[in-house]
Amino acid sequence: ATAHEAAGLMQAEKRAALLVRTRDGLGIVTDRDLRDKVLAQGLSPETPVSAIMTRPVKTVPSDALAPEAAIEMMAAGVDFLPVVDAGGAVVGVLSASNLMTLDARSPFALRRTIHGAHTLDDVVRAAADVPPLFVDLMASHLDAPAITRVLTLLHDAVTQRVLELAVEKHGEPPVAYAWLAFGSAARSELNLVSDQDNGLAFDDAEDPSVEEYFRVLAEDVNEGLRRCGFALDVHGTVASNWQWRLPLSKWCAVFSRALEGKDLDRLARASVAFDFRQIAGDLPVARALTDIIREAPRHGPFMSGLAALGTRNPSALTLLQRLPSHIDIKKEALQPLQNLTRYHAFARGITAHTTLERLVAIREAGGLPADAEQLLREAFLSMLHLQLRHHAHALRAGQQPDNIIDTATLRPLTRVALHEALRERAAAPKRFVRAAAR
Repeated sequence: ATAHEAAGLMQAEKRAALLVRTRDGLGIVTDRDLRDKVLAQGLSPETPVSAIMTRPVKTVPSDALAPEAAIEMMAAGVDFLPVVDAGGAVVGVLSASNLMTLDARSPFALRRTIHGAHTLDDVVRAAADVPPLFVDLMASHLDAPAITRVLTLLHDAVTQRVLELAVEKHGEPPVAYAWLAFGSAARSELNLVSDQDNGLAFDDAEDPSVEEYFRVLAEDVNEGLRRCGFALDVHGTVASNWQWRLPLSKWCAVFSRALEGKDLDRLARASVAFDFRQIAGDLPVARALTDIIREAPRHGPFMSGLAALGTRNPSALTLLQRLPSHIDIKKEALQPLQNLTRYHAFARGITAHTTLERLVAIREAGGLPADAEQLLREAFLSMLHLQLRHHAHALRAGQQPDNIIDTATLRPLTRVALHEALRERAAAPKRFVRAAAR
């Protein structure tokens, strides 16, 4: 069919998108495609829809919850999702407008507002809606990974818009670049206490003005993110710090040097930088850096040091295996398990991003039996959910969220769940070792 025929059908059926059946699966053409790809580019109305459609099409199962569909739509960056039944047959099409009518303060609507902001002040005002939205999401009983994924997607949207506004201010970049997220943002495990962990890679150039352009750009973006509620990392892991703003060749050198030894500085840097994700820019960096990470198993001293990061924090439980009066749910519970999982993933050449994905991949690679993987997964989810509940409780009380939990205030069942999760976290190194021995 032609673009002209598609436009006529959309008008007649009062639809903003049409599915296109091809021998290789579904495609989709939208009114935006007709506007941006045909009218704006001066293409002929007789252009076939196959030339302007999007394929492959992201779909959602018919039994998915609406908030889950909104998250998938946000992650894919699309306005429409075909809904399929258990057999893969299309039963309908879900639109962004369908989801935005569910709640005026929905994740999808907020991301739209962020991307549509005209000034930095507009972005700051939109970002102020993230904490109330988080409280709403907790009240809707979404699971913890879904909520941290929403927060990560909104963080990405804020970063992208602040970056676009900075580019408008300073002019087009002189060379291609990539804005990188590290740590929890890279793992899609962001929460309201997460600070900025970011960096910038740019194409190699001899002109010193290139470095100066990106220095000014990075300073503007880091300050804009600070105004939006993302505090600067206390260790200086931000793109405005020259150590985290480098040409791609130097990033490759940094990653390679990190594998050469086990000194604490390099290990600490690697533990942050090796969890990376590109969220803006058109410089392809993933393959070059991921290829270096895959070499980690060949570097014994580095791997030994990385393993130590996962085991150096003692158990949060007392010598009598009791809960302490207070616990830092991040440093004493979640972070050690994240570090340990990262180590065992890298040891097997696994480059999955999230902690849960890494646990599954490690099991599939023979690094954990199914029952051990399930116990560690449940422990991680339990502690992550408790962390988010603690943040939501602080917001409802008009307080600033933190990671310090007074265990005496927990309900009995919650205390039991935390105690069991911490026991599993403490036993995790032995579980990995036993799996390796097999």
